[in-house]
Amino acid sequence: MKALLSFFLFAASGALPASDLATILAPLTTAPNKEVAATASAPVRTRISEADLTVALRAALKAHLSLEGDLRISLTQPWTSPSLPSNIAWEVSVLQTPSTGLSSTSLIRFRVDCAGSKVGEWQTVVRAQLFRQVWAAAKQVDQHQPLSLFLCQKVNVDVLREKQAPVPAEIDLATYQANHSLTPDQILTWRDISTVQAIRKGQAVEVIASEGAMNITMKGTAITSGSVGEDIIVRNLDSRRDVSARVMDSSKARVNF
Repeated sequence: MKALLSFFLFAASGALPASDLATILAPLTTAPNKEVAATASAPVRTRISEADLTVALRAALKAHLSLEGDLRISLTQPWTSPSLPSNIAWEVSVLQTPSTGLSSTSLIRFRVDCAGSKVGEWQTVVRAQLFRQVWAAAKQVDQHQPLSLFLCQKVNVDVLREKQAPVPAEIDLATYQANHSLTPDQILTWRDISTVQAIRKGQAVEVIASEGAMNITMKGTAITSGSVGEDIIVRNLDSRRDVSARVMDSSKARVNF
């Protein structure tokens, strides 16, 4: 204290220039800002926005359910994000979805991980749309009429809103026919179409029975219809017995003993 008093007396006597005195006393007159120092040393935190969560959740749902198409989702409840380090990546994984599959409104459970550690688990209701290209009738189609690109067209629809599973546009319709009449713009489902039937019920059929190198041909009537490669029931016109035969083409079926 005496040394400090002597210094001030020395400065007051004019022996020390005022500018030098201010420079020397500056550290003594400026108190350290503890709040600023504490803030600078604390790690920077951030939160996951609802938009970022929606994007991550959409990708996780597509991977979890192996979905094909353009999936769009939105949250039905407000999202409160946990606090995360701003410089460390985070990821979302789906834990549970409805056992019946994704629908227009579904309850899902998911978790968030950061740097390989679990941050937390949440469940929420999401609204979903899944747009895919499917087949639709381009014009009127009659029952049993073979399908073609002339009669059908590809359209983009939200398949989650369809009551029955639509026929994907990847399916080749060349081997299919209409099970009943179809109206223009009608979305095709698997109930609406079936493989083209080479042999129809009531049709005369040539039945070839094979055993080793021996072939026997007989005449019969188809009791059921079938496509090439399918088994049908054929009634022998002579014995009136019914046998199972595999369709070879539009007029022949083979019985293998």
